[in-house]
Amino acid sequence: MGLRITSHRDKVKDDHMRGLGRFASIVGLSLMLAWATPAAAQWKSPASARPGSSVAGRPADGAGYARASGSILAAPSAAPAQHGLYAPPSAPGPESPETLLPPNEVFGRLGYAPLTNDRTGISVYDPLYAQTFVDHDGLWQRVMETEPRRYFLEAEYLAATTRKPQGLVGQRGALSYIDLVGGPLTDQFNLGFFVALIRGQVDNGGVPQSRNVEARPGFNYFGAATGDSLDDITGPGIQVRWGFDNPDQSSLAVTFRYIDTDGDYNAERDLSTRQGRFKEVFEAALASPDFRAFDFRPLSLNQVFEQNLFNLNGLPLDDGTLNQLTPDLPGGGVTAPYDLAFNLNFRSQQITGAVHWYLQPFFDRGWLRVRPVFGARYMFLREEFSFFGRDSGLYYDNQDFDAPLIPDLKLHSIPDGLDQNGDDIVDNAGTLEGTGQQGGGNQQGGAGGDPCAALQNLVDQLQQQVDDLTQQRDDLADNVNDICNQFGPDSQQCLDAQAALDAVQQQLNQLLIQLTQRINDLAQCRAAGLPAIGEGRFIPISDPITSTLKSEAQSHLVGPEVGVSYEFGRPTASFRFVGETRFGVLANIERVKVSGRNIGMTTRPGDFLTPTPENPDPNAFSDTKNVAHVSPLLEQSLSAQGEVFQYVPILRRVPLLRTAKLRVGYSVTLIWKVIDPLDSVRWQGNPSQGLFPSVRINRGNWWTQTWSIGVHWDY
Repeated sequence: MGLRITSHRDKVKDDHMRGLGRFASIVGLSLMLAWATPAAAQWKSPASARPGSSVAGRPADGAGYARASGSILAAPSAAPAQHGLYAPPSAPGPESPETLLPPNEVFGRLGYAPLTNDRTGISVYDPLYAQTFVDHDGLWQRVMETEPRRYFLEAEYLAATTRKPQGLVGQRGALSYIDLVGGPLTDQFNLGFFVALIRGQVDNGGVPQSRNVEARPGFNYFGAATGDSLDDITGPGIQVRWGFDNPDQSSLAVTFRYIDTDGDYNAERDLSTRQGRFKEVFEAALASPDFRAFDFRPLSLNQVFEQNLFNLNGLPLDDGTLNQLTPDLPGGGVTAPYDLAFNLNFRSQQITGAVHWYLQPFFDRGWLRVRPVFGARYMFLREEFSFFGRDSGLYYDNQDFDAPLIPDLKLHSIPDGLDQNGDDIVDNAGTLEGTGQQGGGNQQGGAGGDPCAALQNLVDQLQQQVDDLTQQRDDLADNVNDICNQFGPDSQQCLDAQAALDAVQQQLNQLLIQLTQRINDLAQCRAAGLPAIGEGRFIPISDPITSTLKSEAQSHLVGPEVGVSYEFGRPTASFRFVGETRFGVLANIERVKVSGRNIGMTTRPGDFLTPTPENPDPNAFSDTKNVAHVSPLLEQSLSAQGEVFQYVPILRRVPLLRTAKLRVGYSVTLIWKVIDPLDSVRWQGNPSQGLFPSVRINRGNWWTQTWSIGVHWDY
């Protein structure tokens, strides 16, 4: 087995080491002899000398000077010197080496014990850390490190993304808004075709749904929102790490992280057919005692109201009738419509503190080392889901004022983005502009306000496309016959011409299918007898109502972590790549609170309590629960750092960046079984029956991912 001596600085061959050793021994011995010989001559005293006397300039015992006793540095006497570090001799004569030695108090102040021999075994050139081991090739290796502990500091900016809340904004299983009003619309207003379009039971002409509707066929008609309706939950953060690297390649790191992310959803903002002109006039009229007596000049009531009442979203609720089967409304529950505002917001804040100890590497190839990691983490997680809704308190439809009202009805045109009656208002409130079939541009309703005019125009367009494609097919068929007769039926020219004819025929077949569907839709529209387009009627049933709900979840997570760190490049390298994988088991102490006011069926004033002097806010609610359990954690991080600032002309002049390194990274953290604020709400809403939203704990998997950029300093 060979013997090899290695160092972080260099590797020195054995023969060089032996030569230097012999040279050092000779020089050291010469210096010792040169120093000790005169001292020995001066320290000899005559045999007649008595204790306490001074001979040849030597002070008496106990005079306060250090004495040589078989060593260069001998133990000092008990009596301290009176003249500082160097004391004068007690009698004329050459200075004794004893007088050049520091007094006892100097040794005591530095904390050194008295030395009793001239070979202390300590050298300023000794390594701070040395280790001898057998490598994977079976050779003895010796690693020596002469540098002290290295400290580091990192400051990073984070761009974070956090999970969205999951679930329906509202009570699952409750009747949708079209289910509430669909029957009366069909029976009393003869609007069965309109109801079928909303439910997706009739082809909607390819008009895509807005993302604010729970996934289902048809068009939005105060449909329910979901957690996915929110924008991505993103935001900034900071991370600071401090620690040190020991000479034996172990390390300590202390981490602090703060992240604040949020995302929202505004149904009016995202409405593709948003109008919203003359909003100040609308709000003033709505706040007046009788808006029908409000002076709208030079506008009209309908011009203002039809474009400021929106088909936004609804809030499904259990009003006490959920799962109570009835012939008219099987399933029970309600969906409260909101036609002025429907806003959602989700905010996630996290504060993390962690300490990690990196042990010596169990795999080390110089360019790659793998180290086990142990540590502990504390994390405070606060997530808040909030809902804000506002309703006009109006019924509206397209009937005469002497016609009976349909309870809960807010009639809107099909949200197809078309202005079929040419009044410069897209998808009016209180009227029906048409059947919702998709056409090109803003189309007039036709003579007499025909509600099926848009569908008729689409049929005409499809018929024209069919005629044109039929003519093209016939021309190609003649061309195919000529080519095949000229080159033969098995020739490549004939086969290519036949393939082109088949492609045109396939397009024609698809158009014929669409035309047949549109003709059937037009026949249903004519048979439904939809009323001509007219102005809507707007009837107040209550003051405008504002509903709010906030669900806040707080989690305190603390526990141990274990993992592995894999590093490409040493800590002092100009470029370094580091990856870490950590697992943890965290105690999770959670608190969830649901609060708000005025959650109920907005079109039914009787479902709400009337304020009194004793209880001015009777429709407010609050509910809190505390729980504790265990949540597993998995975290993966990747980072790279390198000397970049030194090569940037301006930045390299900044003293703070002159020796710093640029650091970029990515991390993802996954924690199981964390409360979901949205899905932890029991959506009850009927204050008159004592039904308010409350806490119903549901958990999901929480995650966050970050991209980071920052600065790394070694000192």
